[in-house]
Amino acid sequence: LAGRASSGTITNVHITGTSSVTCRQNESCGGMIGYFESTTATNVSSTATVNGLNKTGGLVGYIAGGSITSALVTGTVNCAGDDCGGLVGYVNPGSITDSRAEGDVIATSGHGSGGLIG
Repeated sequence: LAGRASSGTITNVHITGTSSVTCRQNESCGGMIGYFESTTATNVSSTATVNGLNKTGGLVGYIAGGSITSALVTGTVNCAGDDCGGLVGYVNPGSITDSRAEGDVIATSGHGSGGLIG
């Protein structure tokens, strides 16, 4: 959807089908947003497969302020670096409420990987 979202609102957006995102840059790779700054996302979802390096997430790669509410990710996250998560790769700062990730997180190196947040 976007490489960067800054000071915005995303509502009722759903990425469906057999889509995939492959990021070749160093960080901030997400199924919907790569870099998420001072933004609010509500009722969002993604089925995309995401392939990235650092700060890679099924929905958002890097949250630098903002909030996610009522999100669902069912796609697979493949990550070859640090901070890999099923929903979000890295959060500093931010909040996540009433959200879940149901896909696989496959991290082949690095540290900070998790089913929801890296």
